[in-house]
Amino acid sequence: MYYHALTRVTHIEELAKVFCDLYHFEIVPYSADLRVDFVIDTDINRIYSPR
Repeated sequence: MYYHALTRVTHIEELAKVFCDLYHFEIVPYSADLRVDFVIDTDINRIYSPR
C-alpha cells in the first residue's frame, strides 16, 4: 500500500493525502496526546510500530 501510494506522488509532502485518499483513511491533526500504532518514516521508507 505504501509503495503504491509512493509511486503516485511527485513530492513527498503529498504522500499522506494520496495514501489516505487511496485507502480511505482520515488525516488526523497532530496532538501530543495522540498515541499511534504505526509510523511511516518517509526518510528511510520504513513502516514500524513505535512501541
